[in-house]
Amino acid sequence: MLLVSAMNSGGAERVAATLCNGWAARGDEVMLVATYSGRGACEYSLDSGVRLVYLADLAGGAATGALQRLAGYLRRLTSLRRLIREWRPDVVVSFLTNVNVTAVLASRGLGVPLIVGERIDPLADAESTAAWRLLRRVLYPFADLVTVQTAGGVAVMQRCVPSAKRVEAVPNPIPGELFARINQGARGATASAAAARRRIVAMGRLADQKQWDHLIDAFAMIAPRHADVDLWIWGEGQRQPDLERHIAAAGLGGRAVLPGRTASPWDEIAKAEVFALASAYEGFPNVLLEAMALGVASVAYDCPTGPRELSEGGRVAALVPLGDRDGLARAIESLLDDPGRRMQIGQAGSVSVLARYELGAVLRRWDELFALVGAPGRLASRTVAR
Repeated sequence: MLLVSAMNSGGAERVAATLCNGWAARGDEVMLVATYSGRGACEYSLDSGVRLVYLADLAGGAATGALQRLAGYLRRLTSLRRLIREWRPDVVVSFLTNVNVTAVLASRGLGVPLIVGERIDPLADAESTAAWRLLRRVLYPFADLVTVQTAGGVAVMQRCVPSAKRVEAVPNPIPGELFARINQGARGATASAAAARRRIVAMGRLADQKQWDHLIDAFAMIAPRHADVDLWIWGEGQRQPDLERHIAAAGLGGRAVLPGRTASPWDEIAKAEVFALASAYEGFPNVLLEAMALGVASVAYDCPTGPRELSEGGRVAALVPLGDRDGLARAIESLLDDPGRRMQIGQAGSVSVLARYELGAVLRRWDELFALVGAPGRLASRTVAR
């Protein structure tokens, strides 16, 4: 059983779908539970063997007013506990802090192994309130295992939850559809074929964490010397009006664009000559992983956590000191100006991440974790047999 807040969009949701599809394809019985009170809809394709359950359908949806919201949460908590008791999964896996807290409370005393997963650096996360940090510290020790997405994140989590029974790293996989597409040689539209103008592409929520102003400023430094290059930032979010003003103030109207969300993210990434990530912090930046898998030369801030591990310390993608806008501009420009190096970095990045983050390898890592928490039945036996 895998628990996630919702399935309408987002990196954790895509990973949840990828993992569930992988487990189902190899014959595991899989239940994917969306806990969000507003329910939403599933925007990701799921294998026919994945049973999708919305807690809102079992306990009622969103409510207004503090007391009604509390009552709604208690109903969902009770419904989840009943679901775990009745279905009796070999193991429960949970993603995201708020869902993890619910999973701990719902599974107490049921004798089902629980693995909770943090999806972002808990020390750097500006959106994490004191209340959530306290709940994490108090409740995570009741989980059998806490996962983070990078080796560097293990020590961070141990600082945040010193009483955790065990903390282990397990990376995100490359989505199976993308892996198959690359293996078939269909990476998408190429930068040379996309248009007469060249593109720097970025993608993600238009939120403070992503520091789009840094990327816009870096582009402003090199734009006068590269009249044929534009910056495309794909995504939606509350910072869009501020960013539009920032683009206008930098004199980049028509050259730095915010086209919104796209239904074909891999096609849009593949149109780039350079992919850029300027985040203040991450957990494991899926979009950087996917850009590198597609063979797009990539540049990223060395933020906590993710880019250093994905880039092999800057070997297969350009790594820039966090907050260094001048360095970001230089790194992007050096790739724009050198087609040979751009191709070499793109190819090296693709080979590297396809080898390390292929779905089968990540599922084997999950099997190891299932064995560590004593998951009974075929999950543990599969690991032992291998």
